[in-house]
Amino acid sequence: MYGDFVLLDSDGVVTQRAERLAFGDTSGRNEAWLRDVLFTNPGLLPIADIDPSFGTLVPLCRELRTPAGL
Repeated sequence: MYGDFVLLDSDGVVTQRAERLAFGDTSGRNEAWLRDVLFTNPGLLPIADIDPSFGTLVPLCRELRTPAGL
């Protein structure tokens, strides 16, 4: 559905191409890693494909405590 996941430098040149992992292989990555990557790079989420009416994402916090699940 989407193209390759790549890292670009400030000039838009591909610096690194991601490789697909086998299902269940996390290569040391975990939920905290994903949280931090998305907080730092909210543009990774294809929000315009989900709902074009949304504007640019701006992260407000890494985690938000709610009464749910307590």
